[in-house]
Amino acid sequence: MIHHIAERLYDLHTAGYVHRDLKPGNVMWLPRQNRWTLIDFGSAAPLGEQARMSYSLAYAAPEIIHAVRAGEDMVTASDKLDAWSLGVMAVELLTNKPPFNLLVDGKEKVCVPLCTAAACLLSHVSTRSTFQSSAELLCEDDVVVGTTTGAAQG
Repeated sequence: MIHHIAERLYDLHTAGYVHRDLKPGNVMWLPRQNRWTLIDFGSAAPLGEQARMSYSLAYAAPEIIHAVRAGEDMVTASDKLDAWSLGVMAVELLTNKPPFNLLVDGKEKVCVPLCTAAACLLSHVSTRSTFQSSAELLCEDDVVVGTTTGAAQG
C-alpha cells in the first residue's frame, strides 16, 4: 500500500502539486487496477506556493504544527509535507498504532526491528536531509516493509 501511495505522490509532485491532507481516509483501493490511489484533492496546492493551512493533526508535519502554534494561517506547499504524512501512515500500518504513542510508550509491544525501521523512516523525513522528494522516499519504502536488506531486517 505505501509503495502505491508513494508512486501516486511522485506523480502528483512531478505534476507540480502537493496533496496536503494525506491520511488513510484519503486513500482508496482500486480492485480492477489492483492498486491503491489517492482521493480528495480539495486541499491540494501548487508546489512551492503559499497556501492556506490544511491538515489533519495526526498526520501533520512538524512545520505545520509550528506554523499553527505561531498563529500563521499560510504555509508553503512542499512535497516534504506529504512525505511526512506518508511516514506516519507507514508506521500506523506496520504497528496498528499512531507513531508518537508507539515511540513514546508502546515500543515494548512491537518487535524491535519493526519499531527501529519505522523510527528510522520518520527520522529521515523529519530531518529533511535524506529525502528531497517522494521519489526518494519510495526507494526507502522497501527497507521499511522489509523486502530488502536494511533496518527492517535487523
